[in-house]
Amino acid sequence: MDTTKAPGFDLALCYTSLETEWLGHSMWYYKSLPSTNSHLKEICPSALTHGLICITDDQYEGRGQYNRVWATESYKNLTFSFVLKSVDGQHVHLLNIATASILSKYLRDTYSLDTKVKWPNDVYVGDKKIAGLLTEASFCGRETEKVIVGIGININHEHFTEDFENIATSIYRELGVGISREEFLSRFLPYLENMIEEWSRNSEVIQKTINQELMSYGKWVKVTVDGKLKENSYKVLGVDKEGYLILLDEELQVKRITHQNVRFYET
Repeated sequence: MDTTKAPGFDLALCYTSLETEWLGHSMWYYKSLPSTNSHLKEICPSALTHGLICITDDQYEGRGQYNRVWATESYKNLTFSFVLKSVDGQHVHLLNIATASILSKYLRDTYSLDTKVKWPNDVYVGDKKIAGLLTEASFCGRETEKVIVGIGININHEHFTEDFENIATSIYRELGVGISREEFLSRFLPYLENMIEEWSRNSEVIQKTINQELMSYGKWVKVTVDGKLKENSYKVLGVDKEGYLILLDEELQVKRITHQNVRFYET
C-alpha cells in the first residue's frame, strides 16, 4: 500500500464487512475536527444513539489524559469516538482500561504485535506508544447522560516528529507495510462490542482480560505520583473490579491506587 497518498476514510467500505449487533451501525465521518470527543460532548444527548461512532481523518486538537497532546498524521491513522447511553457511569474508569485492554488483545491477535497496556489508558508495543484513549462521561443529576470513549491508533503513520520519534510507533512501522483502516475498524468493533457487553454485566472476564494485558503485571516496580518518585518499590497485583490499580508494598500491605496520574517502571 502507498501510504503517502492515503484517501479519506470510506464508511461504505467499512460497513460492508461490519459484523456487530449494534456498535457502529451509525457512523459519522468528518474530514476534519478539533477532537471527536469534544464534538460529541457538544451535541445534545437526545441526538446521539447508543453505539454511534464519530470518525475524523484530521484531528488537529487531539488530547489525552490531563489534556496531553495526541499528535497524528492526517488520513493515515484512526481517530474516533464511540457513544454509550443508559449505562452505569460509576464504572467508567473500568471501561477505560477495559477498552485499552481489548485493543491490545486485538492488535496482538490480528497483527502479532507484542502489545501491553500502560495503566490507565495507553497501549504500547515494547517501549513505544501505539494507541491512547480518553473516556469522558456527562451526567444529569445522578443519571449518566452519555459516556464517550475516544481512541487514537497509529495505523499507517510513517514520520514522527523529533519529540515522538523514540517514544511512538505505528502498525506500519512495526510491520513495514500499510493496512486498510476500514478493515481494521470493522474487524476491531466486534471485539469491542463483546467487551462492552461483558462490562455492562460486571463480568469477571473483564478484570481477567485487563490483568493479562497490563504492563508489569506481577512484577516489582518503582512508582511516581504527579511526577514525584516514591521511595519504595511495589508489586503490581493488577486491577480491582472497578478498574483501580492494586499494588503490594515492601511491607506486604495492599494499596489501592485511585489517583490516575500514576506511572510505574520495572526495577
